[in-house]
Amino acid sequence: MYFIYAIILLYCFSSNCFAQKNSIDTIHAVYSTKNIIFDGSPNEEIWQSVPAIGNFKQREKVNGAPASQKTEVKIIYTFEEIFIGVFCYDNQPDKIIAKAMNVDFEDEDEDAFELAVDTYLDKRNCYKFIINPLGARTDEQVTDNGNRTNRSWNGVWDTKAVINQDGWFAEIRIPFSTLKFPDKSEQIWGINFRRNLPRLLEEDLWQGWGLNFSIDNIENAGILIGINNIKKSNFAELKPYLIGGTEFNQNSTSFIKNIGLDVNYLITQALKLNVTVNTDFAQVESDVKQINLSQFQITYPEKRDFFLEGLDYFSLFIGNRVYPFYSRRIGLTDDGKPIPVIGGLRLLGKENSTTLGVLVMQTAQSDSIKSSNYSVLSLKQDLLEKSSVQFLLTNQVAGNSFKSSALTYFRYSTSNFLDSTNFTWDLALMQNFASDGFDLKSNFIRSFIALPNDEYFIAASWQRSPKEFAPTIGFQTLTNFQEYYIGAMIHPRTNKYISWLKKYDIILADVSYIINDETKALKLLEMTFSPISLDFETGDNFGFYYVKNIEKVDYTFDFFKKISIDSGLYRDTRYSLSLNSYSGRLISGNFSLRWGQLYGHFGYQYSADLNIRLIDNFQFNFYAEQTWAAMDNDYLKSMRFNSQVEYFINTKLYGSLFSQWNNEDDNIMINFRLNWIPVIGTNFYFIFNQNVSTINPKLNLSQTSIMTKLVWRFLL
Repeated sequence: MYFIYAIILLYCFSSNCFAQKNSIDTIHAVYSTKNIIFDGSPNEEIWQSVPAIGNFKQREKVNGAPASQKTEVKIIYTFEEIFIGVFCYDNQPDKIIAKAMNVDFEDEDEDAFELAVDTYLDKRNCYKFIINPLGARTDEQVTDNGNRTNRSWNGVWDTKAVINQDGWFAEIRIPFSTLKFPDKSEQIWGINFRRNLPRLLEEDLWQGWGLNFSIDNIENAGILIGINNIKKSNFAELKPYLIGGTEFNQNSTSFIKNIGLDVNYLITQALKLNVTVNTDFAQVESDVKQINLSQFQITYPEKRDFFLEGLDYFSLFIGNRVYPFYSRRIGLTDDGKPIPVIGGLRLLGKENSTTLGVLVMQTAQSDSIKSSNYSVLSLKQDLLEKSSVQFLLTNQVAGNSFKSSALTYFRYSTSNFLDSTNFTWDLALMQNFASDGFDLKSNFIRSFIALPNDEYFIAASWQRSPKEFAPTIGFQTLTNFQEYYIGAMIHPRTNKYISWLKKYDIILADVSYIINDETKALKLLEMTFSPISLDFETGDNFGFYYVKNIEKVDYTFDFFKKISIDSGLYRDTRYSLSLNSYSGRLISGNFSLRWGQLYGHFGYQYSADLNIRLIDNFQFNFYAEQTWAAMDNDYLKSMRFNSQVEYFINTKLYGSLFSQWNNEDDNIMINFRLNWIPVIGTNFYFIFNQNVSTINPKLNLSQTSIMTKLVWRFLL
């Protein structure tokens, strides 16, 4: 139940804060009325008086051993924001790995410090803030005790860092308006810290360093106390945007201009309203085009800002066959072309153990596609220590007709199964109904159990989606099916006996048996086994896999270059090798080779991924993939190449050049994005898009667009 509380401003300063001490699992925040010099060096007088925690232990490399490098954390807060002082001492500071300066950098490749905050102390959900020694930052929201993450969430916060002869040090500043928390005078939060040292392959945590857990398992966090009577006021944020540019086609030139507005209003500390008008996503990165060599549909990730915040409220993962809510159904055609979005609103919040999410969007008519209204309601109730039940309602209205889906999702989770084992059980029930009638057969059900642990993983599931079922604003990779799945994998740690080997991974069984729901005839039997997969102490990995597919094709279908696959039963055997080097190196890469049968015809596929970070402020990635097979009357030879170059002037100004080509579209797509952040929350983008047709030997510039977008943030 949600209530809108009257906002009472309280101010109180406790003079004995500085006398408080931290216990082994508790950190005390100290209140300050003094201005804090935000320069990345937490060494002024105010920081000297604050007690520090420093009892970090290794999760990796030697589980439970004291951290090899000293780490300390201190916390100060004011009436409006919280400051975290980070002290990452290092006896070899010249070997610190720090190259990235962009937002949402890959933190596993760099020296990094991570902060997880559970503001509701519900031991299930948290905010994560991650920084590196150059002051790069990334953030994410974690739900269901680490089972789901939304890495695309972008909060308003900042950090500064310095490297010196003692290591690297940083200050993190988070406005309380960025967080949602209980409307109480005394705040008690869950909190945990993690330090990544890639050159040592070491991962240090303050709390919860057991191998069965990670920092995402916020139930194992420590406690943050001392925050009292912080600012609770109605918070309004205006973010107008302005777009201008030009698009050149072969026979025409058009001007691009648009204006819109996002409004964020904090009704209470726990309940936030977002309103968007004339929404535009011109600055969004291009999709990485995939070549589909199967009869099943594929999905693409969401990249649009408005849909990304709060995505974890609505996007339930109930397996990789059926997605109850697929946000790309709103404002995009099936082939990824934009449909104008008139506007929408979103309401997100949590009160006690109840979480509410509401999303409403209105799209305009586009060619033959009708103007439609989309709405999603999510209501989640926490149960027991880590369990929950969630109700999700999706609805689409176009003209005088509507269609809806209602999902009930129950999740039981515990870390105390058989004393110390992780155990989960998920049950999902979904029903369709529409303006043209109610069909009881139009429903979906899935049950899933798992024992997800460090040294073994065991899982089994059953799901059914009859031909009458289709999730509203959702997605299915296949229809009219029942699936039986079982998985059993063991990961014994061998570094106690073999110094150079960390783990030996074996896939005993990974079997998916799918039948036609009507006829009960086989649709797909997919079996994967791996007798050997080695995780080396160097961070590298080698694996060998055996895959057996028995697949029924009911109707002739075309895939790459209109190559036809006839109906029939195909028994394919495939093998694969993979080599993955440790991503923390300045030069790293991955290579895989697969060979065997593709719909009864021999073929092979290779893929190679190269990452280079040798030069300061510069990163380069190149990916290549090729598939070849001798079909009945033709040769299949698909190729795709992607490359990305990123250059960082500083943490507030950087650019990226992304290009891709594949011989299915015969088109080179080039996307250049320059992002300038004058102040946190405000963004200026310069975007250049170029399409080059390669159908003919002579390259043809098929479409060019140049545009700028300014998003400015105002606080009221």
